[in-house]
Amino acid sequence: MEYDEERSHNVKIRLMEKGEAGKILKFISKVQSSMRRDEQTKQIRLLFSNPVPYGIAAFLIIGIGIPFKLPVAAVSGAVLMSTFFFCKIQFQKFWKQISVIFSSEGEDLIDLSGFYLDQKRRRFVVAEVNKQIVGTAALRENLTDSPVEESKLFRMFVSPGCRRMGIGTKLIRRIIKEASEIGYKSIKLRTHETNSSAIEFYLRNGFRETETVMFAQAFPMSLKTITFVKKLEKTC
Repeated sequence: MEYDEERSHNVKIRLMEKGEAGKILKFISKVQSSMRRDEQTKQIRLLFSNPVPYGIAAFLIIGIGIPFKLPVAAVSGAVLMSTFFFCKIQFQKFWKQISVIFSSEGEDLIDLSGFYLDQKRRRFVVAEVNKQIVGTAALRENLTDSPVEESKLFRMFVSPGCRRMGIGTKLIRRIIKEASEIGYKSIKLRTHETNSSAIEFYLRNGFRETETVMFAQAFPMSLKTITFVKKLEKTC
């Protein structure tokens, strides 16, 4: 969808309200399904553009065909077919590891209202256009070996049909405002290296990269996650 200036002015950013958990969960599930399909397509393209399997196949064709004086066509067919099935098996292993990124399961999603509403240090922000949910962002305390003053940003989603409307920017600004008012000193988040648009977005909004770790591996594929942190200014 092309940038729609009129719709961009109709974006409403607010906190989650009681009675709309079902609507929010439906939105999250829909967006994650779209992200899952996009990432799967991206990973398949990366796999088939990876020169390593082709290099190994060529080495085997030469290493087996020439010494044993076997027909090149027959050896090539057998090796390439074996390479294809090997890559297919490895891709299935790899996708099983990374599919958790796009899962609609999580402790907060079991009871969305109970997890965020009336919780002093948690917030769930919603973006609306014409009373339709088009974006979400969640803020909570970070529980993984971090200072109590550090918060965690996640559930950051914008509907594919409503991107390039400034919704993500408005969501992140509201999250930063809420985090500062709660008393957090920093916001931490994590994304994966193939999510280039998100990486650019967070860097543009003042987050800095602090850590890159290997998240999933199944030769010849791998995926790293990148952690970002933004220090918050004190509010009066």
